Amino acid sequence: MDGDRVGMRYMRAMLGARGRVWLLTAVVWAMAAGAFVSLPHSAVSDAHALPAWLFVLLFGAAEVCVVHVHFRGDAHSFSLSEIPLVLGMFCAAPRPLVAAQVVGAALALVLHRRQSVQKLAFNLGQFALSGSAALLLFHQLGGRTPLDSRAWLMAGSAALLSALIGVVAIVTVISVSQGRLLVDRLSTVAVLVGAGAATNSSVGALAAWIAWRDPVALLLLLLPTGTLLAAYRAFVVQRRRIDGLRFIHESTRILHASPELDQSVLDVLAHACEMVRAETAEIILFSPTDDGVAVRWRVGGEGGVETTDAVTLGAADLYLAAVAVRGDAATLTTAREDATIRPALERRGIRDAIVAGLRSESRMIGLLVIGNRLGEMSTFDRQDVRLIDTLSRHLAVALENGQLERSLSQLRTLQQRLTDQAFHDALTGLANRTLLTDRIDHALRRRGDEPVAILFIDLDDFKTVNDSLGHAAGDELLKSVAERLRGCLRPSDTPARLGGDEFAVFLEDPGGLGEAMTVAERILSSLSSAFHLQGSSVHVGGSIGIAMGIPGEKAADELLSDADLALYTAKMNGKATFEIFQPRMREAVQHRHSLKMQLKRAVANEEFVVQYQPIVRLGQRRIAGAEALVRWQTPNEGLLFPDSFVPLAEESGLISDIGSFVLERACRDAHRWAPDGADGPLGVSVNLSPRQLVDPRFAERVTETLRRCDLPPSALMLEITETTLMRDSVADVDKLQELRALGVRLAIDDFGTGYSSMSYLRQFPIDVLKVAKPFVDGLGTSAADASFTEAIVRLGQSLGVEVIAEGISEPVQLELLESMGCQFGQGFLFSPAIDAPAFSRLEPDMAAAPTKVLA
Repeated sequence: MDGDRVGMRYMRAMLGARGRVWLLTAVVWAMAAGAFVSLPHSAVSDAHALPAWLFVLLFGAAEVCVVHVHFRGDAHSFSLSEIPLVLGMFCAAPRPLVAAQVVGAALALVLHRRQSVQKLAFNLGQFALSGSAALLLFHQLGGRTPLDSRAWLMAGSAALLSALIGVVAIVTVISVSQGRLLVDRLSTVAVLVGAGAATNSSVGALAAWIAWRDPVALLLLLLPTGTLLAAYRAFVVQRRRIDGLRFIHESTRILHASPELDQSVLDVLAHACEMVRAETAEIILFSPTDDGVAVRWRVGGEGGVETTDAVTLGAADLYLAAVAVRGDAATLTTAREDATIRPALERRGIRDAIVAGLRSESRMIGLLVIGNRLGEMSTFDRQDVRLIDTLSRHLAVALENGQLERSLSQLRTLQQRLTDQAFHDALTGLANRTLLTDRIDHALRRRGDEPVAILFIDLDDFKTVNDSLGHAAGDELLKSVAERLRGCLRPSDTPARLGGDEFAVFLEDPGGLGEAMTVAERILSSLSSAFHLQGSSVHVGGSIGIAMGIPGEKAADELLSDADLALYTAKMNGKATFEIFQPRMREAVQHRHSLKMQLKRAVANEEFVVQYQPIVRLGQRRIAGAEALVRWQTPNEGLLFPDSFVPLAEESGLISDIGSFVLERACRDAHRWAPDGADGPLGVSVNLSPRQLVDPRFAERVTETLRRCDLPPSALMLEITETTLMRDSVADVDKLQELRALGVRLAIDDFGTGYSSMSYLRQFPIDVLKVAKPFVDGLGTSAADASFTEAIVRLGQSLGVEVIAEGISEPVQLELLESMGCQFGQGFLFSPAIDAPAFSRLEPDMAAAPTKVLA
């Protein structure tokens, strides 16, 4: 049994319910085909053979006059097909008989019962399988003539086998569809069907005996058979009426017996599901104010869930209400609905349903929806609709008479909860932007000239926490920040979360700018303390922008915009501080925006130039390569250096396009200088931006550039800053390995300014360390800088990588670096950055006086 459960779980994981049923259908048809091919070719004498069309009619009639057996909420249809099957054993050839059964059943299932394609395919397959198996058994036992009483037993055994195969097939398809084994139901149905098969086979054997004696006498069976069917139908109808009355009586008792409205409604819905064999049932009770809010009670569905929710009415709910408002209860099937509403119904899990309105004397107060008929029957019938219509009337009366008041009270409570959710941040419980804006607007519309203040707050290192500790820790941090904000404010102040790591505080009566600044300082002090998250202590800090407003002068959106600009300025001024809005800030932002637009134009027009600074092998004083440095040749401001536009390019995402331009130009120039490769191992060096490093196709782009420029990979070196490398070291290792595999050399730029350690450096496939210029500047004047620079050189030697010193401008610096064993250097002592033609004219031997180079 454990193996069966494991197998069912695996099947549920691999296929959906419909897919599993189709797979089972294919298996059934394959088995049916094997059994059909194995049938003997025996024929019946013309004297006793009945025409094939007669069996088509008989099997079709058997499927029209079905017997429904109900158990545990499921309905299964068992036909009287054993009667024509047993008759055909004696009066028809085996294979034509099976074909007649499939054709007759198909006509009945399509024209009368209107089964879906999937159900039709499965049922016809199980008819073909059960009929073929029964005939195989009958002929194996040696059955021939109905005049032999032993043949009756053989035919009955074969009919019983056919019926049991049908039972197993039906229980199996239900198990496969629901994803759980229903073995306990097999014995219950098998007993009922076995008894029916015995009765039907007796009638079939009698009919065969009569057919062999005198076929015309078969007409005598029509009257008693019809009478029995009519009596059965009358019994079934009467039984359903009695069950319906009991259902209504029990539902009314449940409604009035329980003091808890929620539980009594859920119990009635569960009772309704069981009565009409439905998958789900729900009541939607509308708000008396018609504001689109409702209470929904629901039972059924996956796991038999029971819920009570406050909901906002959706498209499917409004459509169901439109169906119910037309009059009495009605059926609804998504297959027949308009394509515009069908997706909404399917998202609500509705395949077919009975929809009934809950009406008071003056209006429709809600809906009763019974959804998705279980079992083989195609959909709900008229008796089901009448029963649910009656139930809806009783429910409406019960809800109107006394219990409705309690439900409306609950509705108001739930509606208030929804209102709170609409105006508050779900994570922190602080006001959201909507509520904050409303309170600011209200304060700015009042009379008087007392100022109000808004503090815009942004956490400085929130992304680091999210990336390193995960989103759960990030959420915990945001909630802790919210608590600290509350602790810094008065009850009359409004703290809010605007989204992400952005917060705001509204001071309706700050008493002046000084008080607003005091609150800002209190908040910054509070945020400066460590936060304890998941066993770790983290520091984030924050930046604040302050804007003041006078009633009647500005609207809430303008005040928030001013505070945002002040926050932006605080960020630009080093973070962990606050700034007060000044009109010039808007001008600065506008200028920055204008510069960004110019930068976009510059990218499109290729207004950038690339200059090169020689990289010199210090021991030999010979040029070993060059570092490519980008400049922006603006139409109005002349040549701009990277510090004035690269941060903006990074922020706007244009840095990737600029970086691609520099890489292409540097590779082309390097190829022109040294067609067979650069003189020495370094070649041309290009700085790599963080955005380029995270581009998943960057290695591919480098490969394409080298191919276009006909430059060997060993002649290209890519420089990555130390801080960029430490940002996401695990992910960057793989990307650098991919670049290294191309044959490209890699360097860490500005080494010593970040937080690298030996353990980190050993992870990266680095070829070169570049000593940061601030340390080289101190050579000859600062013993600490000299020690630090020498430590970097020694570190490079221990790691087996080369070291380049940046910013060499004095002969004493050159001498000290050579004494330390530094292999390479660059700086104004040798040459500033110059354009490609000027670089190509430099003498490779730099042993001449540096002043001559500078001249």
